[in-house]
Amino acid sequence: MALINGSGFLEKILRFHALRWSNGKLSLFNIPGFFHAVYVNVYQQKLMEKLHGEKATADFFYSVGKFQGIQGFRTIARNFGFDKVVRNKRKLLEMQTEQSSVVGLGNLRWVRIDLNKQLFVFRGRSIFAEEYKSFFGLQEKPVCHLIRGMTAGFL
Repeated sequence: MALINGSGFLEKILRFHALRWSNGKLSLFNIPGFFHAVYVNVYQQKLMEKLHGEKATADFFYSVGKFQGIQGFRTIARNFGFDKVVRNKRKLLEMQTEQSSVVGLGNLRWVRIDLNKQLFVFRGRSIFAEEYKSFFGLQEKPVCHLIRGMTAGFL
């Protein structure tokens, strides 16, 4: 049952009934969440850039993303045991990019995974960056601080 680009991760979510809605409450792995448009996050980041500067905003969203990456890894490890079953760290990282596409962050792929040097490079079309561009034009600096942090937290 290939639902989204052959996403095994989404298939597992559906098979384990991990995505639930009850009494107006949406949860994934029993963690409450909600849907909202990406442009809300874009506006939030732009507003923070105006109020607190680009560096403080980048640091803030990177830290929030890192927290999310750590919690996301813990949730997946607890629910699926990937960290115990999949000993190949490269495979775990590839699974992470699959998870990112399922939750709507865009299709990301690893360009370089160097576990010895701890050097990691990924590339993809960021949904956040696309929305940022549509509202505020092409930027000369990176804007995907949350995604950078999420990846660092997962690593």
